[in-house]
Amino acid sequence: MAEKSHNNEPLAQSLEQYRKMWEESLEQFQKVMETGQPYLKTWTESLELFQKTITAGASYMKTWAEALEQYQKFMEASAPAMKAWAEALEQYQKMTESFLRSHAERQPNE
Repeated sequence: MAEKSHNNEPLAQSLEQYRKMWEESLEQFQKVMETGQPYLKTWTESLELFQKTITAGASYMKTWAEALEQYQKFMEASAPAMKAWAEALEQYQKMTESFLRSHAERQPNE
């Protein structure tokens, strides 16, 4: 029986070393967590403030999105009129250029 306990001794030492390493690891982790606590608090507060800002701005964002949708519908509905207006402006520009050219060509002769 003494032989069995003698054979278990390396196992017990290994388990004790493992337990000590685990305990040290936990202590280090606890120190890291304690050190990072102020940073985590600041970060959490910033996230909470951001969430409040988003919540407060939600109705504004909804209204703004609806206004953009209305503007898009207006632009789509007025596209034919805008096309006709653009064509009329183009014709006006051509007529004006033609008039100015013919006026400039006649001017030196007079």
